Amino acid sequence: MAIRDVLLPRGCAGCDEPDAVLCGACSRLFSMDLVRPLPGIISGICLCCADYDAEARQAILAWKDHGDEECVGEFGRAMGDRLARWVVGDGRALMESGHPAVALVPVPSSLSSIRRRGRWHMEGLARVVGKRLRDSGIDAIVVPAISLDRRMRRSVEVGGRRGRARRMDGGVSLVEPQRDVLRRSARSGACVCVVDDIVTTGETMRRCCRTLREAGVDVDVAMALARTPPPMP
Repeated sequence: MAIRDVLLPRGCAGCDEPDAVLCGACSRLFSMDLVRPLPGIISGICLCCADYDAEARQAILAWKDHGDEECVGEFGRAMGDRLARWVVGDGRALMESGHPAVALVPVPSSLSSIRRRGRWHMEGLARVVGKRLRDSGIDAIVVPAISLDRRMRRSVEVGGRRGRARRMDGGVSLVEPQRDVLRRSARSGACVCVVDDIVTTGETMRRCCRTLREAGVDVDVAMALARTPPPMP
């Protein structure tokens, strides 16, 4: 590790402070207990770790679009800790079984985005979140049960609530046999949590949750690494 750091020094993904994936100050940006309203699911909320702004935004873009894979461990731990606090707190009342369990459903990426990045970034992040939950004593599985129509455009190419709604309309489908795995987990009392990187208008989350609900799977809570800051009054 030390030899690698000498030969290939790196800076903080958020502020470029040397010798850190995320420096202490930037790491704290992802430790907040934030929420965004998300009607149509049982809890009615999307849990978030950070505001998508300044250094937090830089760090997310470094991971998401510029291949800084070392960030996924930091982000996964932050999301896992945020979700664990909710599960053992407010979320416990939603669970039918006494032992906390979570089924994580990553929001899908388009095939073009996967090719461009070389990975389905949300599935990898969800798996780190799941490990963090298991380390906290919460049963967790990742169920990649949703896919996107290959004709859909990237979310950054369509702006606003209406644009994102048009992008998602009819473009989400369920993956077999993952749908049955998810149904069994939900019937056993696990909380179903849809996981995304950034929540903006919430249209992507709502469409994914609606697709699951139409297939007989109710979503308990949603989770995003960051939320776009609310508009100034």
